[in-house]
Amino acid sequence: MYSEDLEIIADFHKLAGHSKGSIKSYNTAFSKYRNFHNMSLNQLLNEAIDEQENHVPLTQLKLFDRLNSFKQHLVENHI
Repeated sequence: MYSEDLEIIADFHKLAGHSKGSIKSYNTAFSKYRNFHNMSLNQLLNEAIDEQENHVPLTQLKLFDRLNSFKQHLVENHI
């Protein structure tokens, strides 16, 4: 796990009031997503914020490409 992500993840769970089971499921999903893109959540969030601040058109956002490629990876690998 990327150490810089720990605070982001802890805040997310605290705000959402997740149960222990939900925390485990989310942490697994976060880990798979980070590993797939080889980036920390902090890096991924900063990338999305930068694009938003620079008014990148929705159709050109890396976020959509990243989500779609990860979804395709999950489907192709029956995950």
